[in-house]
Order: sequence, then C-alpha cells, then structure tokens
Amino acid sequence: MKKVTRILAVVLALCMGLALAACGGGSADTGNAESGGSGEAQAAPVSKDLVVGTPISTQGFDPATSNNGIGLNLVYERLFRLDPATGEVKGALAESWEWLDDAHSQLKIKIREGATFSNGSPVTAEDVLFSLKYYLEAGSNLATYFNNYDYDNSEILDEKTLVLHYINPTGSALNLLCLGEIQCKAYYEEKGADAFWDAPVGSGAYTCSENVSGDHATYVRRSDYDGTMPEAETITVRSYAEPSTMFIDFENGDLDAAFDLEITDTDRAVADTSGAYTVTLQPDYDTNMFVLSDNVDEFKSDLVRQAIALGVDWQAVAEASYGQNLCTLATSILPEGMKYKINVGTYEYNPEKAKELMKEAGYENGFDILLIGMSDPAGERMAVTIQGYLAALNINMTTEFDELTVAVVKLMKGESNCMVKSIPGGATAQDPDQVLDLMKKTSTNLSCRVNNDEFDGYIMGGLYAIDEEVRADQYAKAQQWAYDNCWVIPVCDTYTSYVTKTGIELKTNSGSYPDLTLVHYAE
Repeated sequence: MKKVTRILAVVLALCMGLALAACGGGSADTGNAESGGSGEAQAAPVSKDLVVGTPISTQGFDPATSNNGIGLNLVYERLFRLDPATGEVKGALAESWEWLDDAHSQLKIKIREGATFSNGSPVTAEDVLFSLKYYLEAGSNLATYFNNYDYDNSEILDEKTLVLHYINPTGSALNLLCLGEIQCKAYYEEKGADAFWDAPVGSGAYTCSENVSGDHATYVRRSDYDGTMPEAETITVRSYAEPSTMFIDFENGDLDAAFDLEITDTDRAVADTSGAYTVTLQPDYDTNMFVLSDNVDEFKSDLVRQAIALGVDWQAVAEASYGQNLCTLATSILPEGMKYKINVGTYEYNPEKAKELMKEAGYENGFDILLIGMSDPAGERMAVTIQGYLAALNINMTTEFDELTVAVVKLMKGESNCMVKSIPGGATAQDPDQVLDLMKKTSTNLSCRVNNDEFDGYIMGGLYAIDEEVRADQYAKAQQWAYDNCWVIPVCDTYTSYVTKTGIELKTNSGSYPDLTLVHYAE
C-alpha cells in the first residue's frame, strides 16, 4: 500500500515571531509522515531531472505581479523562510539579525556573505531595500505586507548590512519577511519588468532556461549557488488546463510529482493501494469564510446575520466545496495550527430558528443580494451551495464569477454584497494578518471589508503588539467578535494535495506553491 501523508498543523509555540466536526481525517505533527499502510513496493531508480505538473498556468517572474509560486521559489530567495517541519522562522538571505530596540522598531539584518545573483553580482543591502519597496511602487496585492517600513529612514550600513525602520512595531515582522522575493536592482533598472517573462535574475538556486506560455518552464541548477545545494539538477514544471489530465500523466509515469489535485483525483490517490506513490494532504493555513458586506442595509440587522449563520449547513457546504479529504469544518476565522487560534465553536444548523429570526427582523419575505467571485471550482461550488440554503430563507443570491483581473476590480469597488473569501495558496507566512488582512477597515476590497472599529482594533492590536500575551489576547477577541457578530462566517479550513513517486520525498509549506529546492531523492 502506498504511503499517505497528512501534514496537519502543529501548535506553533516555538515557531512564530509574530492559510471540529470534520470533513477530513486524522492528525499528526507537521512534517511527520503518517503511513497509511506498510506496502512492499521498492523505490525505483530516480533521475535527478525532476518533472512536475501544476494546474497553475505558466507566468512570468515579476515578484510583485506573478502568481508563479513554484518558479519564484526556485529563481529568487527571501530574507527569511519557514522551516516546513517546525514552522520556525530561519534565515535565508539573512545571515544574522537583531532588534536594536525593545520596541522592535529597528531590525538590523546582515545578508549572507557569499550570496550572489545569477548574473554574478553580489546581493546587497540596497537590493533588499529596493525589492521591499518595489511591492508598493508596483501596486502589488502583497503591498499591504510591505507598507509598514519607514523606507526614507531605513539605513544601509555597508554593502551587506541594513537596518529596517518600522512605522509601527510589528509582532509578526519576521514571519512577514518570509514573503517578498529579493531581486537585483541594477538588472531591473537596466531591463525593466518586460525582462521578467523568461529572463529573471535572482539569487536562488536555479535559473529559468525556458518559459513557454501555456505549456512549461524549465529550470537549471546554478553551479555557483552559495547556499545549500538542492538535489534536483534540472526541473521542468508543466502547466495543465485540466487537472485531471495532469493526474493521468502522473499515473502514466510522465510526471515525478503533481500538485494541487482536484477532489476526485485526491480521493482516487488516497484510495490507491499500488504502492507506486505517496499522496500528501497539506494544510493551506487558510480558513474559507462567507463575508457579508456592509453595503447591504438588511445585513446591518443582527437578526438577519444570525439567521444566515444558523440557516446554512456549513458542514454540507464544506463537503460540497472540497470533499471529505481536503477540508475540516472551521471553528474560528483562524485555521488550525496557526498561532493564536482558539476554538470559538461552530453554528448549529437550525433552519426553523433562522426563519423565526428573519421574521422577527421584518424580512420574512427576504431580499436580493449579489455575490461576485473569482473563477475557481471550489469557490463556485461553495457559493452555489450557500445560495440554495439562503433561498430557503427567501434571500435570493445571484452569483457572478469572473476571471481574476475582472473580479478584483468589481470587488474593490464594492459591487459584491457578499464574498466567499480564501487566500490563493494559503497563508504562506503562517501569520494571522495574512488571513485577516482583507477584513480590516483599511482594506481596499470594499466587498470584504468589515467596517467596525472594535473588530479592527483587535486585528491591528494583534499585528502591532510585541508582547506575546497581548497578541494572544487581541487575536482571541477578534475571533470571538467574529463569531458573535456573524459578519464573517468561517466555513472550513482547507488542504491541498500532491503526489510524488516512490523514491522522491518532499516536505514543504505549501501544496500549491511547493518549494522544490527541498526535494530529496531517497537512497
């Protein structure tokens, strides 16, 4: 029987400086494999040329705009990284670091001495400062994680040393610096963003040798890389418009690994007993939520929001969206395994009580609302399932799904009355602020923003506090407020799944955007 690995969340008590009634199974420590059987299959000889599949289309390498998570991990490095086994923040480009004050407003970072870009130039403190600021100037959707630096007063002490000054002290500072690829300032200024389709320059272990739109990208290991040398010599990432085709190619031996499987393929992989591969269920560190916008007058009634919370069978919604292997019913707006998560409970499905609340609120005959979402099979299934339950309360919810760029514009304008919220790829920094960011009062997504001073105060209090007890208290209050007020209704914590051939091992923080530098070829 093949090995089934479910990587579940650990209590991250050691890891962050700072993506119940279950639809899916067991528990184990993050990074530890739990065997689904003791099969006798022998590891076949494996090539050091790795070929993997992903349903994410080929994209360029502009760090601020690309969704090319696999490629960005190969070509670039970040200042810090999360250890996939422990969740501990460790240095990547940062060789050493220290806070210069008790308020954590000045962070001194020394860059790894031998770190160079693929064009041979050294990675400098100036490159780091340029790269962090670039997210703001490029209007990246990650800009919110890089807007708390006082760039004008941050200091470059020498070629390899800088001091980052913070506008506000930030308890999650090191976790958030696990985001953000560092690029070569001189190369960008010479070539511009257009060069980042197939000729990126980064300090990572690989260079991109070919990037064919709609088909594949190929990466070659750098012989001059100064960090820990990864095992795969070349990596080819094939893009699939149909995930089912990807899984068939994997089963036929054309791929060494396949990532972000759909529900049916995940179920099939879990049930397989051939011993030819390992399937891993990877937490996204994300909680899918149904968010009600304050642009609907009816939602301003506490009774209406309570009716929605009780009038939908959220377990059924979760299972309809992700099946039984790729989710667990959420018990908070923060996912299992994330630091500061508490169990505030779930809403009991009580349709009769929900109808009574609607009548008491004066909306027995219901009202009309619009949900706009990004084209995504799981998100669409979730919205449509919720739609059916709301219809029983005479709430007529129309759904409209668009391509990412189209949907984002509409959501930013507040054209949607409610929203199914998730984080593509999950909370990769395993930081509460990644999950809660879109709900802040300052959120540019007007369809997801929760315009409430008390709730916002808890979120920002957790973000900016340094003391661990204060942070835990603020995030606990945010979670309880969300449960009590029903503006943000947690649905389920999600997983992604991936499969690897026997003889290939991979522990990573993301099943959607895996770090393939961590691939290990078993002896």
